[in-house]
Amino acid sequence: MSAIGNALADSTLMHTHSALGPRARSKQKTRAAIIAKSLQLFSTRGYDVVTTQEIADAVGVTQRTLFRYFERKDSIIYASQYNYVARFEIYLEHAFVELQEPYDAVQAGFNQLAVYFSENREIIASIYAIIQVSDQLRALERMHQTRIDWLVACALDGRDAYLTRNSGTQTQPSRRSKITASVLFGAIRPTLRAWLTGELEGDLRSYADVVWDNIRPIFEAAQAYAATVSAALEAQPSSGRDNRV
Repeated sequence: MSAIGNALADSTLMHTHSALGPRARSKQKTRAAIIAKSLQLFSTRGYDVVTTQEIADAVGVTQRTLFRYFERKDSIIYASQYNYVARFEIYLEHAFVELQEPYDAVQAGFNQLAVYFSENREIIASIYAIIQVSDQLRALERMHQTRIDWLVACALDGRDAYLTRNSGTQTQPSRRSKITASVLFGAIRPTLRAWLTGELEGDLRSYADVVWDNIRPIFEAAQAYAATVSAALEAQPSSGRDNRV
């Protein structure tokens, strides 16, 4: 069975728990079926041409029922095993429970994401392939990657800044951290892309080890660059003297 075909079974097992009542189990099974059938259709026909009515027909529900589970077609993609942004956000939280140094926490979060990707390579690579042939999904993917950069920037500002990132009092990450995060993940992203497309074989965790063994000088250079750029921007009258813009 293909990776996309396996998604139904995997999602059903993931979302259906014996402790749930009959109604809750039924809703979880429907949600899992919507995800799996959608991925099958996206893989065979292309995301852009598949309609929500086709998905509803394939699952055996009404379109109105489909929209009760997913308000937008693209949200189905990121409710699947490809929900890497939400996972990374949680991995960083867990990392800060034991680690104080921002760099160490970011490394631990990425390493945990590498573990998850390695364990689910076939389905994640299949979804990544679906995204690459859709202009709409590629644009959405860039937004999700920007979110990763933002999370890393929050983390680089320190444990407290990361843990209060969603509170009403949280300000934007510092300019220095935003610049450093962009450079840092920019250095990591090509390796991840190569692995997702099959250019790199084997376990992503082994490549993550190589990346982190060699990326510290890049990180330190990025910090120095960010400090220089931030200082130059702050010296400009139009900067408003706010280093968090």
